[in-house]
Amino acid sequence: MPAAVLDERSTTGRAGNVLVDAPPEVTGPLATFPRRIRGWADDGRPWELLTNRTGVALMGDTGRLAEAQVAEEADRVVVDIRAWLHGLPPEVGARLVEEAFAHPAVRADRPVLVILPRGASAVLEQVQCHVAGARARVAGVTCLVEGRVRAAR
Repeated sequence: MPAAVLDERSTTGRAGNVLVDAPPEVTGPLATFPRRIRGWADDGRPWELLTNRTGVALMGDTGRLAEAQVAEEADRVVVDIRAWLHGLPPEVGARLVEEAFAHPAVRADRPVLVILPRGASAVLEQVQCHVAGARARVAGVTCLVEGRVRAAR
């Protein structure tokens, strides 16, 4: 059974139930927001993913390292990935993308636009695993990926 921390400060500023180190069946897209998921990068650095209704924030010892904001539009869903730390460990970036694509708005076969930093090739590879018919193009300092959300495997 996952550990639960009650009345801990959340990313929304309101107190509520926060799940810690919960298994995937508990942290799936229908889980209650906000959630807190803790882990360690392969190099031993601790990280924490904070999820809420607007997306996912990746926190480290020095503060916010990256985030993925999820917004529903009439004809598509937009996932805006922002990273402040170059050289984000690949497994941590992969977990950020995984949690962003587990958001309830990101449903199978739905048109999606993903915005990510140009040069974030490890994150781009993870995004392409979740987007069918992915078409990527550079737009200034960002990379835009369009396609449809893949069905869960």
